[in-house]
Amino acid sequence: MEKTPPEKAINKKLNTILFMICAAVVCLCLTAAVFAALFFLFVNINMFAGEEIFMPGLALTFALSGAASFFIYNLLLKLVLGKRDIDEYFDPIEFRLNKPQNNAVHAESN
Repeated sequence: MEKTPPEKAINKKLNTILFMICAAVVCLCLTAAVFAALFFLFVNINMFAGEEIFMPGLALTFALSGAASFFIYNLLLKLVLGKRDIDEYFDPIEFRLNKPQNNAVHAESN
């Protein structure tokens, strides 16, 4: 396995972070667009149905918009990432919950 040069490793991390930010923005915009479309349909249907179904219908609209945007987002990801080698452009981001302790520094402070 080849080692990645440091410049390309940083670029891969930056690509990963930018992809995550762009994907989050796309997901939020997609959810808002699907909710707006379903809400428009619901309001037009609600004019004929009556006011007693407004709250359950609004809850159903919210739930359906979340589910529909999830499936559309997954399809978009498959289309975008299916044609590219992910390992070539992206690098996993590792988060450390506990910082490693340097015993030499702690020994000097005592």
